[in-house]
Amino acid sequence: MFGLRQKFTYLECSGCGVIILAHPPQNLSDHYPKEYYSFATTNGLTGKLKLFGLSLGRLGLRRLIHSVLPMPTVDLIYKLDMTPGMKILDVGGGSGKLAKELRQAGFHHALCIDPFTSQETPYCRRTTLSELEGTWDRIMFHHSFEHIEDQLGTLMEVRNKLSPKGLCMIQVPVASWAWRHYGVDWVQLDAPRHMCIHTPASMRRAAQLAGLNVRDMKNDSGAFQFWGSELYRRNIPLIEGERNLSKYFDAKTMRKYAAESKALNASGEGDQATFIITAS
Repeated sequence: MFGLRQKFTYLECSGCGVIILAHPPQNLSDHYPKEYYSFATTNGLTGKLKLFGLSLGRLGLRRLIHSVLPMPTVDLIYKLDMTPGMKILDVGGGSGKLAKELRQAGFHHALCIDPFTSQETPYCRRTTLSELEGTWDRIMFHHSFEHIEDQLGTLMEVRNKLSPKGLCMIQVPVASWAWRHYGVDWVQLDAPRHMCIHTPASMRRAAQLAGLNVRDMKNDSGAFQFWGSELYRRNIPLIEGERNLSKYFDAKTMRKYAAESKALNASGEGDQATFIITAS
């Protein structure tokens, strides 16, 4: 991502296909500089989300507002069937942008935790799941679960901290076509931040061992699996390639990548997936 050119070794299980970082660096915080994307604090949705929040008691009005002003945060609210008063936890949420947006939308018990966040706020704390007290109605990992070394221990913490009817959503890269095709140039390896990259089989097995159940899974990869990996094949750091994306890929190529990503998702071979998990 940042062109540091350090080398890392990963191990791949011949049974379930899970990919594990062999020797995580001791200086892991060095790999989360201030330029890391999840630490961004920009937010242009405040007005829209506050308008949505004011209509929380009126479902019809909420849906009307969202049909006119669609917002990813509101899509998430509907997807996870969130209701006011729920305790919502975003694990590894960087600067706490999502928790802040959820609060603006009327979900006042939303909280982000991230051990690498640079600044604590009322909606973001510098801590880990194991250190956090209480139970939660919704626990979310938005591409943060793969950054955690102790996968099984974390899932067991999820099991202990889910409320009786709670849901956990885990969005992660999955080893599939892009891994087989690009190998070590696959952008989602993201060494050394991604310590564990699951397959659907390994995620289901890990959840089972932790006393959890994968209720649903959906592939949701995008063109990033192509253009990011192609940049790495050309030895171009991601942070540099993103700034000059049109220099490396024309519009026709990007449309092709988008179409191919859609086809991979439909066949269950996309390189990202969302898992909805409940207590067994």
